[in-house]
Parts: sequence; structure tokens; C-alpha cells
Amino acid sequence: VFKVLFPFSIKKHCWKNLFYSTLFKKTRNILYNFTKICYTKRMKEEKRPFLSVITINRNNAEGLKRTIESVVSQQNVNFKTEVEYIIIDGNSTDKSVFYIEQLEKKFKNTVSSWISEPDTGIYNAMNKGIQKATGQYLHFLNSGDFYEKDALSNIILSLKTHPDLLIMAVNLLTDNVDNIEKIEIRNPPILKHSSLHHQGIIYKKDFHSQYGLYDESFKFAADYKFCLDAFYKKNIQIGYIYTPSVYFETNGVGNSENSIKEIYSIQETYFPANSNKKFKFLRKLIKNILPYGIVNLILKWLCR
Repeated sequence: VFKVLFPFSIKKHCWKNLFYSTLFKKTRNILYNFTKICYTKRMKEEKRPFLSVITINRNNAEGLKRTIESVVSQQNVNFKTEVEYIIIDGNSTDKSVFYIEQLEKKFKNTVSSWISEPDTGIYNAMNKGIQKATGQYLHFLNSGDFYEKDALSNIILSLKTHPDLLIMAVNLLTDNVDNIEKIEIRNPPILKHSSLHHQGIIYKKDFHSQYGLYDESFKFAADYKFCLDAFYKKNIQIGYIYTPSVYFETNGVGNSENSIKEIYSIQETYFPANSNKKFKFLRKLIKNILPYGIVNLILKWLCR
């Protein structure tokens, strides 16, 4: 009956139509799923904050208060879509948590998240901030550091050109309140001789997916090692802000003798040919003879 009702030519034609119909459906489904994935990814990117500002703190209540106020008082910034603000406190025993809670209530919807728990050091706290951050870019503004007025709006404007790394001029606050030193922009090639101030750089969070978090085996110079891994002699797009956007103090651990020693040890690993002669005698000087500022000047002169 089938042969009578459906001759071979018709049967062949039906199978051909069935084949093309199935191929069309599969192709349509593939294109639909691909479009759906792309759309979902785009929507997630649009919902993702543009910049994550991270503040770490331990027992520096007054400095933390100044830092938080400088962030939440920024004008022309949308803290829902453009900027998220994360505070990582190392289980402080002073008034730090009290200030966080007070300022969070006063400036609603500005502090995205905060925690107060023990940590094993600066870079452990910074890594916690990185893991919490959802922004496309990261900026560390630690307790005691603070933004210039309208700094964030200028930063976001610069980031909209989508650089991989944004380098900013910063103002250094010394013990004398009236004495402010402007630190000019340093390009990545200078990383061979000294680090970039983390207050003066903003970079894509994706670098941590590629190069990992900060190496916590270093207590003072893990950010220098990360900068060498991620930025030194790499084909990356760099943006610049020549007007100082951030103020930071000189009493941080990055200016200590131990920090300088760690920087030298990293340089010996990455640049063994340059470290043998130029830096050995400086180790003797930094012990008790010369302060950090003079050693840094000597270092710059040697590395010209």
C-alpha cells in the first residue's frame, strides 16, 4: 500500500524535505542559542559596575573615616551602575567598624559591601577585596588615602576609552601637613627600577584571572611583583591622568625598610644582571644610616 501511495520519486522528495527541514531547525537553534548567550553576556556587562573602589583598613579609624567621606561625597557619580565601594576591615579594635556603620547609614546606597574579620596581612585583605569586586576596573584607596574633589567622575571619563591600565599622578602627604609633593606619572618601563604606587593605578580586574591574585608570601611588595607580571613589557593600552586625583600618606608600610628589601629581592629574581652591582651596597645603607627618601633618590640616580 505504501509503494502504491508513495512512489519512489515522492518518497525520495519527502526524505529530502525532511533532511533540509531538520538542518534548518538545528541551524536556527544554534543561532538562537548563540544570540541568547551574547545577549545575556552583554546584559551582565551592562549591569556590572564600571569601577570597584576597594579600601582596606586595620585600626586606623580616623584615616578610614577620611577615606570613606572622600569616596561617598564624590559628585556626578552613580554608585548603583558606575561605582561600587567595598571596605575590608581586619577585625579592628578601635572605632573603625563604628564609623563604617555610621557612614553607611548616612550615605545610603554608596557602600556596596563591607566585612570586618581577621586577615593575615595587607595582601590577604586586598585579595579579599578583589574576590568581592564585580567591577570591570579595580582601584585600591586604602585607609588614610583620599580622593581629590570630583576625582571619580574624571576617572570614569578616562576609563570610558577602555584602557587596560590607567596611570594617575598622585599627591604625597608628608608629616608636614602643608607640604604636598606631586608624584609625576611613571610609565611601566620604569617598573624595572621601582614600583607604581597602587593609589595611582587603575587596571582591569581580568588581569587577576590571567596572573592570579597578589602573592601573599610577600608582606610589603606583592603589588610590585604583580605589576611586573601584568604590565612590564606587555602590549597593553595605557591611559593617563596628569592632574593628581589621589592624596596618600608616607607612613604606609610601602615606605618601610622591609618593603625596600622585598623590592630588591624581586628585582634580583626578575633582573639578575642589573641587581648584582647596583643594589648590593644600598642594603647596607638602608639598615640604619639613610631614610627611605634619600635611598629612593639614590636608586633613581643609579637606574637612569
